[in-house]
Amino acid sequence: MDFIALVNAKWNDKEVTVEDASQYSGERIHLVFENGRVKELDPATTKVFLGGG
Repeated sequence: MDFIALVNAKWNDKEVTVEDASQYSGERIHLVFENGRVKELDPATTKVFLGGG
């Protein structure tokens, strides 16, 4: 399962929660960023791509 998430620099000092589902399986995705880093990730097999321009 793949999931792409970009957190803008203006949110680096905030906790950002993403609740979504895989477009392939419909499986739930739970992702929490804090200070620009992944804090929680479920399922653990989810791929998170960080970066951007």
